[in-house]
Amino acid sequence: MLVSDSTIDSTFHVRMTIDQWKNGAWEEKIYNTEGNMCELKDKYAAKAWKKLVAAAEPSVDPEECNAPPGTYTGKKFQAETSDLSIPSMLFGTFRVRFESYNEDNDLFFCTMLELECNRK
Repeated sequence: MLVSDSTIDSTFHVRMTIDQWKNGAWEEKIYNTEGNMCELKDKYAAKAWKKLVAAAEPSVDPEECNAPPGTYTGKKFQAETSDLSIPSMLFGTFRVRFESYNEDNDLFFCTMLELECNRK
């Protein structure tokens, strides 16, 4: 569930940090990126965004990059690697931290995922 008293829009920016598990410990910050939330969404996750907003209640326009203030819940949401525009050259275990900040640079949202990437 996401509860917001402000509009989520192009004034938000994001920071993503990726660590990799190697030799029994986390090798931190093997990849970092940050920038405008809408631009990075379009560049790396346009298909995943459409799936995410389709799973959200209430729904928002998948062609836009904004959500009005409110309480959002999600139905089943699943993204595949084909929904992301990220080259999959690395294999192993990764920890991904995703942070979103509002226009005042206040932390709005943060999540951490652990991913296992294997060769097919």
